[in-house]
Amino acid sequence: MHQVIPSNTVRRLRGIARLGLASLCVSLVLAVSVVSAAPILQYSQDGTNYRPIVPLSSAMKASDYYNYSSHAGHPAFGVQKGTDTVCLYWDTTRNALSILFISGGSDRDRASGTVSVTGLPPSSQMTLSDDVGKFKFVRKTDTLTGHYSYRNSTDGFVMSGLDAAAFDAKLTLSGTHGIQNLRLTVGDPIDGGAFQPLSPQQPLFFRTSVAAAPGPVIPIVGTTVPEPTGFSLLAPMAMLFLKRARPMPRHYV
Repeated sequence: MHQVIPSNTVRRLRGIARLGLASLCVSLVLAVSVVSAAPILQYSQDGTNYRPIVPLSSAMKASDYYNYSSHAGHPAFGVQKGTDTVCLYWDTTRNALSILFISGGSDRDRASGTVSVTGLPPSSQMTLSDDVGKFKFVRKTDTLTGHYSYRNSTDGFVMSGLDAAAFDAKLTLSGTHGIQNLRLTVGDPIDGGAFQPLSPQQPLFFRTSVAAAPGPVIPIVGTTVPEPTGFSLLAPMAMLFLKRARPMPRHYV
């Protein structure tokens, strides 16, 4: 047997239900809008004075951005003769941080050298080596080492998995021949960013913290789903009650 309730009570419950559903929809929209922003990054060449650095952000994997083919890398920001380029890369699709290193300008370029990166987080993994076998990551020491030597091509690597924990890393070049420049990407050089010139004779320190910075498009910090409001919680209860109850007729006796 259905419970009979007054019409004015039904109207009030319907109004509460509508408000609750509207509040719930807003909460869901906010939850969908929340994105994980790139970590806070800094770089230095003396290990003491650090400056903020904006990563190069793109929707593809860092290894895909490197665009390795025909024994050479073809990143969108371009390559330069006699130059080593370091790029801190943020994959916006997977919320993944990587470091991309590429040496050489491809055609009519010849150079060699040794590179090492220490202080990488244990979650790091090599996702690309240009060419295969030239660069190796030792998980026991969290260190990458490699010797590059090329002619009319490039050498380089991509290390991913840097977003899992805070770290303080150091990249060092040694025994270089034919390398005059070292540069670091600041943002996307082909989309309002630039290259920061560095000294190849000095190490490059770069570090991050777990704290997130606001993203460039949606200025919402964090990944927490908004707490449901009182109306949001009341809406399902009111709808359930209305299903079980039927309103009193106007000429009820």
